[in-house]
Amino acid sequence: MSADPYASPETSAAPSTPPPIAQKPSRLIVFGILHIVGAVIGFGGLIVNFAQGDPKDAFVKVLEQPGMDATFNQEALNALDRIVKYNQPLVIGSFIVAVFLLLSGIGLLKSTTWSLTFSNIYSALSLILKAIILVLAVVVLLPAYNEFFDLVTGMEPSKQEKIRIMMIGGLFFPLIIVIYPILSCILLNKKIVKDHLGVS
Repeated sequence: MSADPYASPETSAAPSTPPPIAQKPSRLIVFGILHIVGAVIGFGGLIVNFAQGDPKDAFVKVLEQPGMDATFNQEALNALDRIVKYNQPLVIGSFIVAVFLLLSGIGLLKSTTWSLTFSNIYSALSLILKAIILVLAVVVLLPAYNEFFDLVTGMEPSKQEKIRIMMIGGLFFPLIIVIYPILSCILLNKKIVKDHLGVS
């Protein structure tokens, strides 16, 4: 039987629209890039540390430059041994922190479920390492440097003071950047990030 040409056409169901794709929170991109940049800088610092060799030798080379006029004996050099003793553990700790920082940065850019966990591990390890460096700086490193300079002769007081300030600045520099792992931990653990990554 042929269809009635005058009959109204059957209405077809409207195609269902797919749910909107959740937009990636901008903080994932920002912290992902910052994590990777920070990790690269960290690895670069470790490479420089290895290239310099024994930190005591590197320090002595600075004092042996023309114009320093520094004279020091073995007793003064022995005071630096306390600094060398803690160098390798701190380097290893810094390497581990940089690894977690790099991996979490890549994961954040790719919105992987494990990226937040790795980023939180980085924040915790970074804060622990900075606390250890601060304690060592106050208890071990600064007294060792002061003992060394007390035994150095021939150097102008102004030059010696400049080197002291540089050393103190280098020891306490981690305190300046301690804000980053704290901000990272706070801002990346917001609900908007967890929902996007699918973590609870």
